[in-house]
Amino acid sequence: MQRFRLLSIFLMLFVVLSCTSENDAQEEQEPENDSIYFPPLNSDIWETKSISDLNWNESQLQPLLDYLEKKIVKAL
Repeated sequence: MQRFRLLSIFLMLFVVLSCTSENDAQEEQEPENDSIYFPPLNSDIWETKSISDLNWNESQLQPLLDYLEKKIVKAL
């Protein structure tokens, strides 16, 4: 009986301590930068950025494009 009570207390403590508040979960999901881009609803024109602006490795662009074509990726 004593073991059951101890196990129950341990289990309850584990559940309580493993929970996070909603605020903690929301803070973890926020993006790193302050601005998020949403394209306009009534236009086909989207904002674009160059590879150098994104600090991507420009020498790996062609292998990426080849891979996307090989895998028949329609959107990236």
